Amino acid sequence: MERATDPLPVFVVGVPRSGTTWVQRMLVEHPDAWPLVETYMFSRQIGLGALLRSAGRARDADQLAEAPAGLGRLFSRPELVDEVRVIARRWLRRGSDPDARFVVEKSPWHLRDLDVIAEVLPEARYVHVVRDGRDVAVSLIAARRTWSREGPDRAMDVVREAAVLWADGIDRGRVASAQLGDRLLEIRYEEIHADPHAASARLFRHAGMPHDDELVARAVRTTDFERIPEPKGEDRALRAGRVGDWRARFGMSAAIAFERRAGEVLRETGYESDPRWWLRRPVRSRL
Repeated sequence: MERATDPLPVFVVGVPRSGTTWVQRMLVEHPDAWPLVETYMFSRQIGLGALLRSAGRARDADQLAEAPAGLGRLFSRPELVDEVRVIARRWLRRGSDPDARFVVEKSPWHLRDLDVIAEVLPEARYVHVVRDGRDVAVSLIAARRTWSREGPDRAMDVVREAAVLWADGIDRGRVASAQLGDRLLEIRYEEIHADPHAASARLFRHAGMPHDDELVARAVRTTDFERIPEPKGEDRALRAGRVGDWRARFGMSAAIAFERRAGEVLRETGYESDPRWWLRRPVRSRL
């Protein structure tokens, strides 16, 4: 039997290794929330977003017939969006508990598809998790050398890749913020680390989840990195949970590589004020 109302979807996005897992785990401590992990349901490459790529904006039968090959031959874009909306809501119901009032989906690179989600699910809420790109690079290097094999594993190659991906993610977040307004919350990894109680309460408020001090305290306690029972370390998805780890890892060559590709974004986001920060790095890296 289907529930009377669909769960409110909350999408947690961000460049991988930015803390999206931490944020999702905080939110699903709410008793009425249910997690979905990396479905990429709306991806333009492998999800519902691909269906909309061929949808034209034709309004009558003749225009539909003249549309480029694809679903645009059958539907105008508004019609196809309506069809996809039905599918998306049914799939979100399928993936969550029947009693859940909220479904919290975490697919980091949904960051590239927020406009698709917003068109299909206008009721959705979004959390964009941002972390210092240099810490993202350090964490990504550890992942690539062990459990994640989806790209290069040489440290300098990963630093270059991470810098480009991180800068692109920041730019996409800015565009999404302008489009989505208060439906999107940007929260920084460092902010959560510094005051997890305030961050947790802020997340619950943004998602529209009723909460009290006891729930906030539980969300903080159960997601405390030191208390999580799962294995942690350099070869694990849960690695270190530190802020500023790049300071102990980046040598001058890594710093220069990152600065060349994302230095302006470091300063625009406030993560670095000095354009010559790389000069303060030791010659050798510990990556």
